[in-house]
Amino acid sequence: MSPLASPQRFASALLASVSSLALLSMSNVASAQEITPVPPVTVTAPALEAAGPNANHTATPTMGDSSPAVAPAGTPAQVLQQDGKENQGYRANLVSNAGLFDQSKIQDLPYAFAVAPSDLLVNLGGPSAEKALSFMPDVQLNYGDARGYGVSYQSRGFTMETSFDNMGVGEGSIGPIPIEDKERVEQLSGLSGFLNGTTLNRIGGVVNYVLKRPTSAPLYSITVGDAYGASGYVHSDFSGPIGERLGYRLNIVGQDGDTAISGQSAKRGLISAAIDFRPTDNTLIQLDASHLSQKTNEILPWWTPTGLIPAPINMSNTSPLPFTYEDWTNNQAGVRARTDINEHVTVRGGFEYSIKVANGFVANQQPISNTGAYSILLSKGINTEYANYDAYGYADFKFDTFGIKHTVTAGWSWQTYNLYNPSTNAALATNATVTGFNLFNPFTSAIANTNTQLRAAYLNMIVPPTDNIGAIDKYESLQIADRIDVNEKISLILGMNYTHLAVLAYNNTVNQVNLGTVNTKNTDEAVTPSGALVIKPIPQVTLYGTFQQALENGGVAASTYAGVPVTNPGGSGFAIDSQYEIGAKATIGGALATVALFDITRASDLYMPNAGGASYTYVNNGRENHKGVEFGLSGKVMPQLSLYGGATIMDAKLTSEPSTPAYVGQMPTNVSDYMAKLYAEYEVAQVPGLVFGAGIQYYSRQAVANVTAGQQQFVPDYAVGNLGVRYSTKIMEKATTFRVTVDNFTNTKYWVSPSNPGLPITVAASMTVHF
Repeated sequence: MSPLASPQRFASALLASVSSLALLSMSNVASAQEITPVPPVTVTAPALEAAGPNANHTATPTMGDSSPAVAPAGTPAQVLQQDGKENQGYRANLVSNAGLFDQSKIQDLPYAFAVAPSDLLVNLGGPSAEKALSFMPDVQLNYGDARGYGVSYQSRGFTMETSFDNMGVGEGSIGPIPIEDKERVEQLSGLSGFLNGTTLNRIGGVVNYVLKRPTSAPLYSITVGDAYGASGYVHSDFSGPIGERLGYRLNIVGQDGDTAISGQSAKRGLISAAIDFRPTDNTLIQLDASHLSQKTNEILPWWTPTGLIPAPINMSNTSPLPFTYEDWTNNQAGVRARTDINEHVTVRGGFEYSIKVANGFVANQQPISNTGAYSILLSKGINTEYANYDAYGYADFKFDTFGIKHTVTAGWSWQTYNLYNPSTNAALATNATVTGFNLFNPFTSAIANTNTQLRAAYLNMIVPPTDNIGAIDKYESLQIADRIDVNEKISLILGMNYTHLAVLAYNNTVNQVNLGTVNTKNTDEAVTPSGALVIKPIPQVTLYGTFQQALENGGVAASTYAGVPVTNPGGSGFAIDSQYEIGAKATIGGALATVALFDITRASDLYMPNAGGASYTYVNNGRENHKGVEFGLSGKVMPQLSLYGGATIMDAKLTSEPSTPAYVGQMPTNVSDYMAKLYAEYEVAQVPGLVFGAGIQYYSRQAVANVTAGQQQFVPDYAVGNLGVRYSTKIMEKATTFRVTVDNFTNTKYWVSPSNPGLPITVAASMTVHF
């Protein structure tokens, strides 16, 4: 049996390797230098000038230096630009924001963070953060870019939410998120309500996209490449100062061509701009705006693998249905400001909006019978609009009491998410079922694929839209926290969060002006506590324990599920979630190693099949518990070897289900109990500039649905690998880098989740020139 076919062997081998490396390197810990403090973040013009023309390049740290080199003090964003560089093994020392907290060192925080810096995003390739996030210790993909619907992830078995520069964006996983204008992606694992206040779903953590901001020195680069073997793209990145108090950043992207999926093509365009302005030495104002258009033709379908579980599909020679597409337009803009009133008080605030408009025609497979027969549900959406408005304001107060240092942060965060669902989408001609498909008979399926019924269904769904509001979600939080440094070795974080949530669903049969009739209205409020203890026995090691609670939106049941009616569509109740976590973080030479044990309890929500399978009922009166341990590693473990990845071992189960007691003890759906992933890069000393990369990921089986006791079905475990090579040199005195990556190089067929097939072998190549 292959080691990859045995989950226990693979996880054990990886963990043994990491443990051996840690033990081997611990001999260096005692002599390692103390962690270099982050330079004070001042926004004075002289500080920016001090960064000099080489501010975007750092020297490779020695193995004895326990923290990456950073640039001289500039804006907070310019400090981040020097953190987690390629020559630091992608080991990030900082997070841009830890929720309500300002820019902080990862090792000082009692929470589990993973960071994909800009160099890692570029070197792994791809139009989104899908590849980089997949190598984070506890991140699992729900669905990826190939669905044309954006990317959705989960952490510790719960779906994560999305934020941009620490502001939540409501249904953030809906719609594509480009990566070319992002400086880094930061992932917080587990409960996040205390830190992030107003995010829709607080239990699964947050993926925070940090926007690229102006550099202190001129930057001009152009990247051209082939994303999928037949899809050309060009990306230009320009930045620099304008005078002493103004800076700009401009990213422009164009892409068009076929993807690795048979018959699929993608076209997108992005323009993204950011401006930093310093009206005074102690004040920074930031503006940004972007426009994205993206269309994917012949998108991957959403499978419903109950009944017969199909074998994994090879998407390199299996085309999705014709006529299907997702077409997105996203306009986003924001403003942020901060001022250091004096050495004791800093005030920070921001506002951002995002309006996404979607048009699409999708095909979703219905349950497959034992004979292989199945039908396809076609759905059409016209001018569906997702509008998000977010704001926050925080103040940091620093003072001492009897020799004990305090940093008190207090503030407010607010979010409104509006769904404008055209009345046409809720009326006639938006859904149709096409029969005649068979898993075991491609010829029969081909006939159904070109059936006049399919074409007629597509044409009939093209109807004039009439905008109506579908839902409004409102979230507001008041947060306060005190970071107490008792001494150099012991710190406490004590805080609480008052949250008010309101979820309103409207009928779609009346004009948007009067908003229609409220079908469901759910509101709730709660004060939830948080506490953490941090102990640093030596500067290179951090031990911590935390407890958090958060108020969670119970969700809104759809009118249909798996193509059949839901008996109780609309909003459901709210719930209080809780999390216990203990962990350790250690700087070992040039690497950061982390371990965290977690125990999370939340309300379970599921669609329960009714007798005969003709309908479902949405319930969320049960509880589920996820507990486990996760390991992370990033940085240089040898002068020429960098590692990035980790592993998670988890026990996830339903612990209470009053509506269906037979479900108790079962695994939640779409969750792997254990996963392991590792990406490695090796610099060839004999050929300066030549770097080889290789990565592997393993995920255990996933439950398809909660059904009668003893009859739960699963999609199998899988392992997938990628390879890469890059070469950096100078051509006509211009720094130039060539990259080639091969994802799923064995062309493995697998289910990335029960509803989504994995991608086939994918080859990408690019060249970046710095002017």
